[in-house]
Amino acid sequence: MDKDEKHKIICEVFGTRPYWSPMPFGLRKTRNQLPELIKRFGFTEGAELGIRDGDFSVLLCKANPNLHLHCVDAWLRYGSHTQENQDTRYQRCSARLSNYNTTIIRESTFDAVNHFKKSQLDFIYIDAGHTFDECMLDLVLWSKKVKRGGLIAVHDYHLTGTVATAVEAYVRGHGVEKWFKTPEQCPTVFWVH
Repeated sequence: MDKDEKHKIICEVFGTRPYWSPMPFGLRKTRNQLPELIKRFGFTEGAELGIRDGDFSVLLCKANPNLHLHCVDAWLRYGSHTQENQDTRYQRCSARLSNYNTTIIRESTFDAVNHFKKSQLDFIYIDAGHTFDECMLDLVLWSKKVKRGGLIAVHDYHLTGTVATAVEAYVRGHGVEKWFKTPEQCPTVFWVH
């Protein structure tokens, strides 16, 4: 399946017309359609960076019984979340994902990337560190692990935020012309690699 065919499927799944611009444009549906898109693309191996409670991981796995999902999160304390709270979250998430074909990697995304070969993954979903540097490093390091024609997605793209600044710098620097944005309070942007 070539890039044009994938763009056509994206428009079908998200209910939009094929209109391209260097800036992302709004789709009609939310990130919850990504599991269906991944299924339509026939993807069988992906990684989600930043799992928290595993809600999105479950959606991905339920929609794609043949999917092997690598779930990467360090579950370390941050802000008001204590380490005890994060340990509990990790245990609960591990139990929740045990019914699916998942590999849970409890490491930082910067360490976990070393477990993967170049072009091993069909897709990545980035929702880990939200500073400019963290997001940019995840994009640079993990995009190398995605096959040509795979999917790169980033959550929490707010126009005034550091994630958006990192994404915009990345897509400009890598010549990504066709990319998509979901119409949510915490939007997801994605593109074909």
